[in-house]
Amino acid sequence: MRELTYGEAVREALAEEMRRDPRVFLIGEDVAEAGHPFKVLTGLVEEFGKERVIDTPISEPGYAGIGVGAAMTGMRPVVDVMFGDFITLAMDQIVNQAAKVHYMSGGKLKVPIVFRTTLGATRRSAAQHSQSLHDWVSHIPGLKVALPSTPYEAKGLMKTAIRDDSPVVIFEDKMMYRVKGPVPAEEYTVPFGVADVKRAGTDVTIVATSSMVLVALAAATMLEEIGISAEVIDPRTTFPLDKQTLIDSARKTSRVLVVDEGYERYGVTAEIASVIAEQHGVDLAQVKAASGTIQKADVLTYLESQKAPPAVDGASARLTAASPKARRLAAERSVDIRALRGSGPGGAILAADIPSAPSARPAEGVGTIWRIMAERMTASWTTAPHFYLFREVTVGRLVFNVGLAVAIEDGLVVPVIHRADTLSLADIAARREDVVSRGQAGKLRPADIQGGGFTISNLGMYGVDAFNAIVNPPQAAILAVGRIADRVVAVNGEPAVQPTMMLTLSCDHRALD
Repeated sequence: MRELTYGEAVREALAEEMRRDPRVFLIGEDVAEAGHPFKVLTGLVEEFGKERVIDTPISEPGYAGIGVGAAMTGMRPVVDVMFGDFITLAMDQIVNQAAKVHYMSGGKLKVPIVFRTTLGATRRSAAQHSQSLHDWVSHIPGLKVALPSTPYEAKGLMKTAIRDDSPVVIFEDKMMYRVKGPVPAEEYTVPFGVADVKRAGTDVTIVATSSMVLVALAAATMLEEIGISAEVIDPRTTFPLDKQTLIDSARKTSRVLVVDEGYERYGVTAEIASVIAEQHGVDLAQVKAASGTIQKADVLTYLESQKAPPAVDGASARLTAASPKARRLAAERSVDIRALRGSGPGGAILAADIPSAPSARPAEGVGTIWRIMAERMTASWTTAPHFYLFREVTVGRLVFNVGLAVAIEDGLVVPVIHRADTLSLADIAARREDVVSRGQAGKLRPADIQGGGFTISNLGMYGVDAFNAIVNPPQAAILAVGRIADRVVAVNGEPAVQPTMMLTLSCDHRALD
């Protein structure tokens, strides 16, 4: 799939909609010859002329009012407010006119208008050009609010906004205009009110908006390296808000973190906390917040405290510090973590503390590691664009690292014996015994299993000639190794019998080309 920058995706959406519908026009400061301060609109005035790409004086109330009037009379204006901070100058037109006309007219009038603006801090722009005010307009009935996080969303949400019969405010992060990402060449739109699960996870939910989605995905990758599975959700629109996706994820992981560039007080984070609390029947007056502002973590802590039974000695129930993995293992094995003293800082319960717990019992059904493996393979097969390369090679001498699949109670781990081709058989046997015993004891070091960008899968040992393997995310490729067999090949122009094998390289097209 082709790649566009965030800015190119916005411009392409505007151009396509202006070609599709002659009622669409663009109005604002420096939108014509200047092409906008961020050069996102360059070339539009040359194609559509000054009657449809209209430069205005520095008067947000004036051109916002023109846009509202045009929308009420059948046009579909895109009003460009150069910086999100400047919507304060057009609040009457946005809040008291555009948002209310449809309802005050008994449904007789519509205001299909898009207010396109920006959010986020940027370089040397100072306090009056660096605010994120999307939560302000999200509070207003009658307005829809979109926050694209990638070039794909930037184009798809803009096209949806222009076609919507309601007033829409769409915020673009100023620092993302040069960020590249895949954007289909064919026609598409991104629906409002449908969150996107950017990454599936089981331990914690990270809800992130706008450019913070990229931050959240980077954090999730780091968490994965220490055994924490994070689910990253992009709401895409703060109104309409896809509450069900957020609630379902919170129910699955029991922990929610919201990352939003807006100011915390009365903001997006408080709204998400309210959504979770309402779903679980929580009286927010009973929730204690150390910061003074109730956050999602406060609600979830309150929920957990309400579910905890009284302690044996009659003391009030306490919350136990434990890692997400430890809590998950304890739940699977019916272990009461409140009765344990952990080996972590301050007595925190770690995953290694669970197997030795007195009340531990074998888990029933599919283990966690097997389930995660299945989820990741399914996600990879259905979302990663695979392509395959096939090669028959002579295997007189190989240079390789050997990954050993070690069965443990919860599934498989794959420690690596590096440069096995340089080791003697006795050395390989000794290292195998070492990594297998440490793997089964849960004592593998990160260096034993981490850092791989590539997997080798060998079914040749079972007599398989060749097969296609699925990429193991977040790695970039996987090599499927078939059996070694004597075959007739050409050597210096003469037929000769050589041991050969079939290799199939499966690549993630997003990482390798």
